[in-house]
Amino acid sequence: MPAPPTDPSNSPSPSCALPPATPHLEGADAQQLHDFFDRVVSRFAGNANDLEAALGMYVLGRYLGWRAMYLIHSKKTIKKYEAILGITVQQAFDEHGPHAHRSAGGQAAALRASFWKVVSGEDPIDREVRKKIHK
Repeated sequence: MPAPPTDPSNSPSPSCALPPATPHLEGADAQQLHDFFDRVVSRFAGNANDLEAALGMYVLGRYLGWRAMYLIHSKKTIKKYEAILGITVQQAFDEHGPHAHRSAGGQAAALRASFWKVVSGEDPIDREVRKKIHK
């Protein structure tokens, strides 16, 4: 299978240090992740957009951590995706993934008194800021 085309706007400049990556999976760990995706897709019935979004949240959650997922998605959406995936984000992901520092919402929430008040909207952060990821 050919490699997907690269988008130069998403490529780091040669002088830019790359952020830490998630651990590279090999052997049994890689097989376990592959089997997880196979199980989720095989047992799913419903709108394909929901499946695609849930799988995307899972992939991104490995990079950003569960706190960023709660800033990007509503609690209702998290519950929906957890049901599709058969997981809970707080058990499946680290609190802060290796790219958590790139989450604008995470940076803004860190300056607030209560993370959960930000998530619930009691201490609001602009919606666009909550969802933005920096290079």
